[in-house]
Amino acid sequence: MSVVVKNSAKERDNELLVAVAAGDRLALEELYLNYHRRLARFLSRFTPRYENVEEIINDTSWWFGNAPRISATRRRYRPGS
Repeated sequence: MSVVVKNSAKERDNELLVAVAAGDRLALEELYLNYHRRLARFLSRFTPRYENVEEIINDTSWWFGNAPRISATRRRYRPGS
């Protein structure tokens, strides 16, 4: 007897990315926690300083977390108004 898993990890990641795009901070936090270690290991191949690795990860997370708000502001912006 096999057990059917409703959501694979890839499907969950897709759900989280959609939620992040809608401004869901908890979804961003879950992605951050899920990928931080792997991403840090990958980035450490390019820079030996762990502080730089952390800064890259944190800056990228900030942009992902603020992208929906930034996009909404851009859509509302009217030059000259």
